[in-house]
Amino acid sequence: MRCVAGTLVAVLMILVAWSAGVGAPVSGPRSLGSKNSLADGAFEIKESFRGGERACVIARGGSREDDLAIEVFDDRGRLVARVENSGDLVAAIWYPPRDAVYRIKIFSPENKSKSCYVSMK
Repeated sequence: MRCVAGTLVAVLMILVAWSAGVGAPVSGPRSLGSKNSLADGAFEIKESFRGGERACVIARGGSREDDLAIEVFDDRGRLVARVENSGDLVAAIWYPPRDAVYRIKIFSPENKSKSCYVSMK
């Protein structure tokens, strides 16, 4: 009986620890790879994120002189995260209340940046 109870407790602890560290778009963590153009003043993408789990978007400019900002809007168009004045590396982190598609806008407030690299976790 002790062996079964001990095994059950160990399995539950592993499941709790594993689920606590998960946080990513529904499609999984990914990088959008090569440079994404900011030629039109902004780069936008829509991505599904899981409710109740940490969501993170990271953008890095093409040079140290870049100045980037990120805005995240929910499926109703409400602003849920905004980060600006962070230089060439910026990250927006939020906890979605439910599964939904979020619109992510990455832009250069002073139009200094011409491109950026984007990752989502």
